[in-house]
Amino acid sequence: LLLGIMLPRMDRHPSPPPPHPPSQWDWRHMGLRVFLLGLSLAMLAWCSIEARLNLMLPRIIRRASASRAEAAAYIPSQMYKFHALMGAALAHDGDYDRALRTLQHAHMGHRDVLLYNNLGNVYANRGDWNRAIAVYQAWAASGIDYSTALKNLSTAYEQAGDARNAALTMSRQMRLWRDEHHLAAVHRVVTLYLKAGMKDDALRMLKWFESSALFDPRKCPATFDNLAGAVLLATGHRAEAEVRFRLALRKDPALQSARRNLDGLPRE
Repeated sequence: LLLGIMLPRMDRHPSPPPPHPPSQWDWRHMGLRVFLLGLSLAMLAWCSIEARLNLMLPRIIRRASASRAEAAAYIPSQMYKFHALMGAALAHDGDYDRALRTLQHAHMGHRDVLLYNNLGNVYANRGDWNRAIAVYQAWAASGIDYSTALKNLSTAYEQAGDARNAALTMSRQMRLWRDEHHLAAVHRVVTLYLKAGMKDDALRMLKWFESSALFDPRKCPATFDNLAGAVLLATGHRAEAEVRFRLALRKDPALQSARRNLDGLPRE
């Protein structure tokens, strides 16, 4: 029934339609069809190139570094992920000069965790910490794998000699994520605060950690008690500092830094 309704009515003796010139709408309709056909062909060509590269890339990566770099020049610039994979392979082999050029090309405007990590790693291995900081800042700003981005950014700040930002960045990471390595992270941040001359911040971090559920005095090594004593002494808490120095020596009598700190305490 529906088919009968949709079909046009046919007369027994149909008359041919009168000829008429194509209207403007007909030309637009034809142009749209040509555009869609061209777009479909372009997408087909793109998918074909990507499929071919997916098959070729494992063989290219197994080549020597120089051959890889030459092969990377033939990869279309828009296919950044292939440049990223090639750069990661070059960095893995320690060919940081070629890896840098390849990863920089892939990095243009793309937000990818592995790409951020690999490019930052190459800059770090070349000792270019300021550029590593810029990459890790962009990674952190993207919000992708934020915890790892903050850890890497803090390390880059520290290596660049910026103890203050290294401590602040790692402190932010620690307050958001509490993992099994928290004690080592607190030790590092407190040390960085002291190095930056931020004694009050070091004490706040120490108090915050020791008041949290993560703190277990029995699991704290002597070095941590010695550091806590140094923070307390630097902030004017001599009696509490002495207690921590003595606790450190009870845990490890061979810890010379704690013994020197205890012997160097000012007399009351």
